[in-house]
Amino acid sequence: GVGAPAHGELRWRVDNSVPVSCDGTCAIDPTLLPTGTHLIGVTGFDALGNQSSEQTLTLKVDTNAPNTQVTISPAGPNGSNAWYTSTPFLTLTPSDQPPFGPDVSLPISGLYRLLPEGSGLASTTYTDNGGAPVAYTGSFPLADGSHNICFVSADVAGNTETGNCHPYRVDVHTPSVTIAAPATPASGWYTTTVPVTVTAADPAPGSGLAAPAGATPGLCGDLVPADPAPAGLCISIDGAPFVPTANPTTVSITEGRHSVAAFSVDASGRHSPIQAASYQVDLSPPQAVVRTVAGAAAQGGWWRTPPTVVLRATDGDQSSGVSPAPSAMLQYNLNNTGWQNYTGPFTVPEGVNIIQYRLTDAAGLTSAVQTLTVPVDVTPPVVVATTPTPALWLQLLSILGNILGFSPSQATLHWTVRDNLSPHVHVSLIIYNVTGQAVRA
Repeated sequence: GVGAPAHGELRWRVDNSVPVSCDGTCAIDPTLLPTGTHLIGVTGFDALGNQSSEQTLTLKVDTNAPNTQVTISPAGPNGSNAWYTSTPFLTLTPSDQPPFGPDVSLPISGLYRLLPEGSGLASTTYTDNGGAPVAYTGSFPLADGSHNICFVSADVAGNTETGNCHPYRVDVHTPSVTIAAPATPASGWYTTTVPVTVTAADPAPGSGLAAPAGATPGLCGDLVPADPAPAGLCISIDGAPFVPTANPTTVSITEGRHSVAAFSVDASGRHSPIQAASYQVDLSPPQAVVRTVAGAAAQGGWWRTPPTVVLRATDGDQSSGVSPAPSAMLQYNLNNTGWQNYTGPFTVPEGVNIIQYRLTDAAGLTSAVQTLTVPVDVTPPVVVATTPTPALWLQLLSILGNILGFSPSQATLHWTVRDNLSPHVHVSLIIYNVTGQAVRA
């Protein structure tokens, strides 16, 4: 042939770009080869201007890593402090399409066009908290706990995306509260102060019961506090408003009927059910009261007719009370004949009566034994006159004196006085003459 021209023996173009002339070896501008499928055309020229038919080459280029988009349902945390309180599902959408391409709106001879497409997806995997990669096959749930999910997609050309990581926190389980105390006595009443321990717990790996730094107040209220929301244990004694308390906490239950209620709130804002317990404490022994109802007035500490003995039982208004039997019993012991249950007023026999009495309340507390002495004497004393002294001549003189009109100036009279019970007897002496008149008292 005539040989190559002095300049511009080759002319090349990429897709629909403007042809470029070059001598010998030609370097193609790489900016004309973004990710996609390209058609390169080359035409040769000789010195007389004759040109060859255009030679074409299909070239596939992929310089972009794939991109993975993630969606989560629910779309955002539905609990406090950025915690999900229902199981979230993650859906990954990987793509290997290039982010841009050349303008292909203008047709050119031969219909050479850019096909803006990558090499195609080879794989998509994800890791959870730095664990082993897991091949993505479809939407997947997140279990309780804190997660750092990283997504990686690779294309056929070997490009791999980086830095696609997202944090998530999940807590779908409610916390719990336990109220513990020593075993309840059979009577249902404690007789010592009762230590009641309240403990809150949150299933691991949940959000926990520790309040975040700078938490807003309002843990135990009815409204949901703003983030950073508090967490912890709330307690109520005897129906008072719930208040925050340490976890665990121990309260001392004193005398009376009392109730303890508690609930907990974890960092995700989940509330435990309210737990409640009741306690009955009786620290005071009961009191028994005795009184006697007289049939006749007493004199000198002695009852002249058998009195009626009445017992009464009392217990504090915060105590267990004195009913029902047999837990509560009012008992007495008359003259050491043995303890018996008091069923109503009773009388005592003649004599020096010793009555012991005691009271046991429903909690099993027994009062101190008390003693009442009731002396009863219903038998009159006996007075027996003995023979005057001197006996025989005094009687003769008395007869003679009655005849002659004189009598002895004095005589000594004797009586024997005795009583079956009382050691002391009051004696009154009245002397009557033969006409029935009292001559000495």
